[in-house]
Amino acid sequence: MTLFSLLHLSMKYVNILHILVIGTSLLYISYYQSKTPFYIYYLLIVLGLCIILFVPIPNLELTNFRNVLYITHYVLFIPGFLALAYYGLQNKLSKDTYSALGFIGLFIIMYHLYKLIFRIM
Repeated sequence: MTLFSLLHLSMKYVNILHILVIGTSLLYISYYQSKTPFYIYYLLIVLGLCIILFVPIPNLELTNFRNVLYITHYVLFIPGFLALAYYGLQNKLSKDTYSALGFIGLFIIMYHLYKLIFRIM
């Protein structure tokens, strides 16, 4: 059982957000690499902090997939986005990191597009 989230979005809108903003931002960073404008990294900071607003606060029980997903957002994605933004703004990302971001961005887009299609049908 989750405690609460400060704001609530329909899962359709969550999927659209992941497709149009998160996945495409990671692909953009992957494509432009060190030439990525600074404001894209600031967008990652905002997205990382918005997790606190939109993702319900989980309890620490690994009882269902959704709760594990919430825990993953807090433990992995918030620090990951903040670290990515920090190192990106410092131009300290490696070529391998840029390649990995491309694959991750593409995966996010494909997965959430798949989920969105089945939610709409």
